[in-house]
Amino acid sequence: HGSGGLDWGRILFEQHAKMLARRGHIACILHYFQSTETEKSDKNISELNFPVWLTTISEAITFISKEPKVDPNRIGLIGFSLGAFLALALATIDTRIKAVVDVFGGLPPTQQITALPPTLILHGAADEIVPVEEAYKLETVLKTKNLPYKISIYPDQGHQFIGKSGKDALLKTLSFLDEVLK
Repeated sequence: HGSGGLDWGRILFEQHAKMLARRGHIACILHYFQSTETEKSDKNISELNFPVWLTTISEAITFISKEPKVDPNRIGLIGFSLGAFLALALATIDTRIKAVVDVFGGLPPTQQITALPPTLILHGAADEIVPVEEAYKLETVLKTKNLPYKISIYPDQGHQFIGKSGKDALLKTLSFLDEVLK
């Protein structure tokens, strides 16, 4: 989830999880804000809590990886906005993550990248919260380092995908995760 917490986008997150489950994936929705008792975040709160949230997500992956039906060699993360920044940051240092879907996110400015798993970048060109330049910066890094990625920029979309673009982004997410993790 992003800086709005689970209250913003809960239905979307649940829809993604259900569709992944129908395709044979085990899907969990991580509420990393609980570790800092955060309800909503802004830039200052995010900067302060980012390391704690990274640890929380890493610990959740450790816990989930021990579940009997989970293949610990097929862990993927889907992050929305702030959640995408966290997913990408963690994937640069945690080799257990085998795929990342970045939805309206980007790399934290200080993040050093030596490796990233296959990455799907989904962003709206009209995003006023996380500018589309973040998607292009990430693409440049991935391209420069010859790391596998796919990118879709939706010209008429802002910081959420609606209508046909929303459906297309979901289908691209499902196909990407099927391709990389199955």
